[in-house]
Amino acid sequence: MSMTNYHAEMPGCTSLDFANMAQRSGMSQIRNLCLGKGANPYRLADLLKYTPSLSRLEVCGDVVFDGRTLEDMSTGQLGPNMRTLHLPNLEDSLRILEMVWTRLENAGGDEKSEVSVTSITEVMIPEPPAANVVEFNRLFRKLRVLGIDCLH
Repeated sequence: MSMTNYHAEMPGCTSLDFANMAQRSGMSQIRNLCLGKGANPYRLADLLKYTPSLSRLEVCGDVVFDGRTLEDMSTGQLGPNMRTLHLPNLEDSLRILEMVWTRLENAGGDEKSEVSVTSITEVMIPEPPAANVVEFNRLFRKLRVLGIDCLH
């Protein structure tokens, strides 16, 4: 599911609107979602909560998340089938790379786990502020060596 021109601004769209629509319309089988810039930053948890089959998420607008959202993504509680994540307009890109790393570890882990999680194989995020560049670059290179297509 994508907008005709998802790089365009969508002034009336919020992540809560999307979550409500997804919940009511049974969008649980959607696999690809591309969204333009919304009225407010999209909450990552709202975009993933009712779309467990989602394997590709691309958001051209601002995206916000909290630690709980990233923890739930790394364990597969949110976005268990996510393989491609393009979030070019977020502020904390280092934390996204850390989630991708943890998720990669969890994907190859315990078979007794109640939730199956796939590895994210492609991630596009912006470079972080100067304070986090060294750690970002270290993790970025490490993920690329393991076959994760990292772009910025």
